[in-house]
Amino acid sequence: EMVETESFADLLDRLAWIKYEMGTFASAADLREKALKISSKVFEKDHATISTRQSNLGLVYRQLGRYEEAASLLEAALQSDLDNFGKLHPNVAVSQSNLANVYKDLGRYEEAASLASSALEIDKQNFGEKHPQVAIKSNNLAWVKLEQKYYQEAAAFFLQSYTILEEQLGAAHPNTKTVWSSLVSAIEEGVAAGDAYC
Repeated sequence: EMVETESFADLLDRLAWIKYEMGTFASAADLREKALKISSKVFEKDHATISTRQSNLGLVYRQLGRYEEAASLLEAALQSDLDNFGKLHPNVAVSQSNLANVYKDLGRYEEAASLASSALEIDKQNFGEKHPQVAIKSNNLAWVKLEQKYYQEAAAFFLQSYTILEEQLGAAHPNTKTVWSSLVSAIEEGVAAGDAYC
């Protein structure tokens, strides 16, 4: 019989993170499902730990292509974070960004763009214009804009992300290079689609 303590749930979630990083998403999902089940018995449903467990499981479901289930978990996590922390808290920005990515996967681009934009503004307010979290949120919004075929907007957000990462991490950092590649691709796609760049 499984030990149902929060410390055991934490252990399961940490192991799940390792499985996630290794790309063994089915194993990570199984572990995170168990962690959520335990935490749901230990805490009230609106406790911040439940939100974290829901988010973590939602991220794994996204990797498995289980987008509707991921969206449901991430919606609940976002609502919990709003209730627990208020609308301008960094946790809310993370939850909005996670949900925006799943909405993008589901083709719900307007909702995705709204959430990604809100997450970006929250992080700018909390961390300043040049923080790595702002680069991440800008990059996420750029991908939504690219899916919407708003090439110039996508390129602008990729450029914002690249500028921050180049300054904070250097041009040779893998994350900086990845965003640069995304920026170039957005411009190329825009040119191929007939978008005019000044």
